[in-house]
Formats: sequence, C-alpha cells, structure tokens
Amino acid sequence: MKERGVWAYPWDMEADPDAGRRMVDLGLTYVSLAVKYHAVRALAYLPSRPKITTHRSGGDFLDLATDIAEQNAKIGLATDAWTVCFHEDPPPEGQRMINCFGDEYPWASCPANPAAAVRIIGYIENVARKGVFRTLELEAFGFYGLAHGSEHDKVALTDPRQPVALSICCCPYCQTSLGVKPEHIHDLFVTTDGLATYLRDHVARRSEVVKKNLGVLRGSVGKSVCLRMAVSADPLRFGAECPISHVSDDLDELSLPVWTHNPQEIVEAIQFVASQSNLPMTAGFQTVPPFCPDPVAIPAIVGLIKAENPHGICAYHGGMMTPAARDSYAASLR
Repeated sequence: MKERGVWAYPWDMEADPDAGRRMVDLGLTYVSLAVKYHAVRALAYLPSRPKITTHRSGGDFLDLATDIAEQNAKIGLATDAWTVCFHEDPPPEGQRMINCFGDEYPWASCPANPAAAVRIIGYIENVARKGVFRTLELEAFGFYGLAHGSEHDKVALTDPRQPVALSICCCPYCQTSLGVKPEHIHDLFVTTDGLATYLRDHVARRSEVVKKNLGVLRGSVGKSVCLRMAVSADPLRFGAECPISHVSDDLDELSLPVWTHNPQEIVEAIQFVASQSNLPMTAGFQTVPPFCPDPVAIPAIVGLIKAENPHGICAYHGGMMTPAARDSYAASLR
C-alpha cells in the first residue's frame, strides 16, 4: 500500500497550523484537501478545543487550499485537490436537476446540462493551473440525486427503489439528450413495476454523459495531471460516488469510499471494483460515528483494507478524528 492519507477541510488546517506536521509525524503521505465544497456544518477536534464550522452555502476554498498546499510541500506532505463537482448549494438557476414531478434539487447541478458542465470543468481546470496539487480528486462528478444531508431533511419512502427513481434528472437537457420521459418515470415510481429494468438502462445512458465530461476535462488539463474519481460498487448509486460503470480511460486512479465497518461489505466492495477496473484504487473508510464509532474498530478496518492491497488508504475525515482515533489510525498503518 503506497499511499496513506486523510481527507481534510482547509478551514480546519488553517485553524490548526501544526496539522500538516502532525500528519507527517503520523506517517501519512498526503492530505486530500477540499477546494470546492457544498454547504456543511462540521465538527473538528482541534488541539485546544472542539470547533464547529458552518458554511450555509457552498464555497470556493481554492486560494486557502493553495496556500496550505504550498506549506505542506515544505514539510514533505503531498496535497491533493478534493473537488466536490456537481453537488452544490445552490447551483445557478436553470442548471439544476429536476425530478419526474418537476421539483428542482437546489443542491445538484445536472451533468447533462452544457452550461453546468462547462462551468464545473472550467473550475477544475483552474485548480489544475495552480500547479500545487498532486492529484485532482473528483467527488460527485455524476448525477447527485435525491439523497442529501440537508437541514431537517424529511423524506421517507417505503420502497427502496423509489429514492432512485426520484434521483433521475428530468431537466430539459436530460429529456432531449437521454430520452428521459417524466411521465414514464412518474408511473414507474407509483407502481414500481419495471422500475429495476428501467434504472439499469438509464444508468448506461447517464454513464455516457459522465464519460463525455471526463473526456472534455482530460483534454483540457492534459496528460500530466492525475485525475482520481470517487466511485461506488453500487450500480445504481446517485451521489458523491459514481457507479464503476462510469469509469473511463481518461481517469488515472479511483477513490472507493467504503462507508461501513462491516467486514464482509468492505472486502466485497474493494474486490468488486478491482474486478471491474485495473486503475489504482485508494480505499476510504469512515472515522465519523456511527460508521466507525470507536478507535478500537480502526485497526480491524485498516487491516481488512491492507489485506486487499489497494494503492492507498484514506480516512474520512481529518477534522472529526479524535486524538485517540488519529493515534489508532497511525498505529494500524505501521
């Protein structure tokens, strides 16, 4: 396992100037630092005290992240650019995903919308031009969908396929370019008959949108820039990770966040993605309760991942790791 890292927020590292040095002392080789992020309320365990930071709308943290990356380089810590792409709070009017009932999702830009794609890809190009980030890590590069950690979220559905149906974008661009018919999905949502078959076919169509955007991005940033995309073993995933079917030759690496501490699920996810792609894979795991509720659980999780011999391992996320969790992570890497 070549790489050992952690995802982190730039505002946390700004508030804790010694964070990078401690990462090096823990044996980490890199930090994946958020440069563009959605709205969030985040807890960080700073050395002096716990700190809660709230961003009520998405933000561009590129300048701050660039400064931190330059400081990290001086101490031998590589910095990757963690870029949340089509998940925004909020996207511009006219670029948002729209479900089959005509409801806008004010946290999700549509990748099939040319204006949204040009804007997001242009931002990633700007990140690459900074020249200080080792890798561009792409989160939410596909269709985001219904699931969203919004304030006081009150959406409960009885059939597990229905949230996926409500994650199919029916904006004018998707209706035109992907042949999506809102009334058809509406009927499938109500009856659920034939929904599974439709979803499989739709995933194939939306994967072409993602691959096209990846091709445009690769053409603009060139071959010298490393591109890593967050993927999922779930073929119907709408969210921060794209299904493995969206992977194209324009990528250099994969990031596989495995948000569970169930041993079988961890191993199965890593093995499945490895069976579908030969690209180097970094496996991510949660240190945020309840997915990893106790530092005692970390060595077992890290051990399972190490046994599968991925290219790297990354913990989510640096701020919410308690001192005990950080020490446990470091010890398990040795």
